Amino acid sequence: MLGRARQAQEHFEEQRKIDQDLLRLDPLGVAYLYSLSEAYENLGRVALTLGEKARARTLMKDALQIYSDLGARGAISAEYAHVPSRISTELAAIK
Repeated sequence: MLGRARQAQEHFEEQRKIDQDLLRLDPLGVAYLYSLSEAYENLGRVALTLGEKARARTLMKDALQIYSDLGARGAISAEYAHVPSRISTELAAIK
């Protein structure tokens, strides 16, 4: 299980890096922000699997912050409107 978690972690870290690079080129790129939030959320899940609760919380908060910023811009589509509540639920479950 831990081997798979570490493999997943590498994948989501690569996703995070790609999204951050794309956002440097297009800082308002909503699709890149959605993807970056997803990377943070998945990295948080992996961190939790690895027993890294503090890191999991930080990553989930980073994912949620992206949606807060998007919401302030009025840039959350109906397709993604449920995501902040899902992230909040996952964050609250980290004990």
